Amino acid sequence: MISFNKPVPPMLGVLAEPFTSPAHSYEIKWDGFRAIAFLDPKEGVRLQSRNLKSLLPRFPTLSSLHRQVGKKTIVDGEIVSFVDGKPNFSALTQGRGQIVYLAFDLLWLEGKELLEQPLWRRQELLGREGGELAKSLPLDTDGLSALREAARLGLEGIMAKERESLYLPGKRSKAWLKFKVRREGTVVLGGYAYRRGLALLMGACRGEHLHYLGKVGTGFSQRQEEELIELCAQFQNAQCPFQTQPQGDYRWLKPVLTARVSYLELTEAGSLRQASWLGLGRRDPKECQWEEFTGGL
Repeated sequence: MISFNKPVPPMLGVLAEPFTSPAHSYEIKWDGFRAIAFLDPKEGVRLQSRNLKSLLPRFPTLSSLHRQVGKKTIVDGEIVSFVDGKPNFSALTQGRGQIVYLAFDLLWLEGKELLEQPLWRRQELLGREGGELAKSLPLDTDGLSALREAARLGLEGIMAKERESLYLPGKRSKAWLKFKVRREGTVVLGGYAYRRGLALLMGACRGEHLHYLGKVGTGFSQRQEEELIELCAQFQNAQCPFQTQPQGDYRWLKPVLTARVSYLELTEAGSLRQASWLGLGRRDPKECQWEEFTGGL
């Protein structure tokens, strides 16, 4: 049971490989902060984070959200910042851009709990009873087409949800699946560190200089990690190869090794977000150009 006056831990999804199924509906996975909104048209709004903390002090522009509904309501959704019409996570963390709350599920309405209702019914009620509240409802397409469109638009990914699924507060369920858009690129390796694990420093050529793109420390097995450490030892260099030296205690490499990585996006700070190792590259380091990472974003 949930109530309007107590925190509600959100239902969580599981990462999965993309597929299409008539038993699922597909929604945009916005690149934002998950939030449960408690909306009272007379008394005000409470915005609760995934870990049950208040988000309203961080996003005061959403303090009038309750005026967009006509009934006392609990909804699940995401806080998103739009810059030039696209969601921008970096802007959101800095409180910039057009910050909106996008509701995708209805959990409670005028004293009636809806957790036992199937997803399609909860979303039907959200669309009908949610007033002027901004919503992120299912797309009229299949899963693979939705993911291709998300990639084209530079979005984070897609959620695939069983249409008959119930809402399970605080539970991670395979009834909700995450399809993430992952980009790939070839980078130049310019340094490394080994502390709790191997971290490789990445770069790309920008004119005559090597621009730092951040670190990659996931995606390789223990055996691959050991082989990479041995390989790095053969190409150590006394000088930092990057135009701007990253802060930290690193060992530098001659910029002759390349690698394939997957990543979520290029951040405003110029680094690859959530980079993951795919393997050593075969390209000449001079062919690994900065423009390849900026051209499609």
